[in-house]
Amino acid sequence: MARKEQVTCDVCGAQKQETNHWFIISIGDYDIFIVASASYRDNYAEPVDLCGEACVLKKVSELISK
Repeated sequence: MARKEQVTCDVCGAQKQETNHWFIISIGDYDIFIVASASYRDNYAEPVDLCGEACVLKKVSELISK
């Protein structure tokens, strides 16, 4: 049986469950991509996993205030 990787929110530490609506943020040199489905997680070299809209907003606010 294949073992699933445990995904944890990079802002609040929540663990991903089957019914959660997670987001992925990929940070480039000049851009930020927000993907509304964690199924695309493997497409990014260093994905930032976020458990919901509140954590997405916190992370984006943190990134643009630098």
